[in-house]
Formats: sequence, structure tokens, C-alpha cells
Amino acid sequence: MYPIFLFTENPKNIKEVIFQGRFNIDREITDNQGNITGFIFNRIHFRDHLDDNILDSYYQNKIEKTEPDLSNVTKKPKRKKSTPTPSSKWDRDAKVGSNSKALAKYRCEIDSNHQYFKSKATKRNYVEAHHLIPFEYQKHFEYSIDIEPNVVTLCPICHKKFHHAQLLDTEEMVKKLFNDRNQKLESCGIKISYEKLLGYYR
Repeated sequence: MYPIFLFTENPKNIKEVIFQGRFNIDREITDNQGNITGFIFNRIHFRDHLDDNILDSYYQNKIEKTEPDLSNVTKKPKRKKSTPTPSSKWDRDAKVGSNSKALAKYRCEIDSNHQYFKSKATKRNYVEAHHLIPFEYQKHFEYSIDIEPNVVTLCPICHKKFHHAQLLDTEEMVKKLFNDRNQKLESCGIKISYEKLLGYYR
């Protein structure tokens, strides 16, 4: 049995300690004879081991609470994060999603007639933000793909379709959005063919 070493910024305020979640071993602690006597652990970021649906709900909720700023919409290449970490893959900018929804006038970009209910936060037709080039493929691109030209606005049904339907059912949706966004993506340094994009959805 090995001890766990807990480090905190406020040791005087500790009244109770609960160890919960997943941990990586940062380094071993050895005695003078080289025997391992303990480990120092790092807790894995809570978002790294959550279900994709929970992660997306977290992102959509952040967007709902974020005011759009259309004076700061990305229209040219934008640097991506230089040193991505396991947790940073989920660090999507809620402002970008909020801007995208405002630019689309809170309409589904597959079919503007898709209106199911009003958001209690925005008082507008409820829609969700979706990265056309999935954000998990950021490493394949020189510039950031967390930008308004790559974030489309979808009703909840179309959004679920993108994530859970067979490719046969989403292929036309991908094609429509690719045709709508390709020039804007290229102006931001993002070059991708329709075939490559479709491959990401496979």
C-alpha cells in the first residue's frame, strides 16, 4: 500500500478530503536505498473522462449564458493553441458559439423552419453550435478551427443527427454546410475538401 500526497494552496482550510476521479502518477518517491515508498499523483482533468454528450451539454450551456460580440468575429487566419493538452481539446470558446448563433439569427442552418421552442436564456429560437470540422481534428490544421466560419447553428434534432445518425442520413447535411462555409473557411486559412470532411464523420 502506498500513501497519496495531497498538495493544496490553502492547507489550513482543509477540514475534509475526498479522493474521487482518475489520477496519473506524476513521479515516484524513493528512500535512500532506492525503494519506492510512495507516489505523487496528478488528477486527470474532470472533462477528460466524461461522456461526449455531457461535454457537449456543458459547452452548449456555456454558450447560452454568453453574450455575442459581433464586432469580434473571426474573418482571417487565427492562431491555434500552441501546446494542446489532453483537457484543452474540449476548451472551445463559448463566445465563438454565441456569435455563430447570432450570425445565423438563431435559425437552423439545415432548415430555417426547424423551430421547436424558445430558449429561456436568449428568448430566441433554441439552436445549438456545432463544429463543422469536428474539433477533435484541430491537430490536422495549421490555424484554429474554433472560429465562427467553422461553427454552424443547428436545431437540436439536426445536431443529434450529426452525432448519432448513420452517415447515409447526414451526408447531404454535410454537403450543404460545406458548400455554405468553404469560402469562409479558406479565408481563415482552413483548407479542406468535401471528401476529407465527410471522412471525419465516418
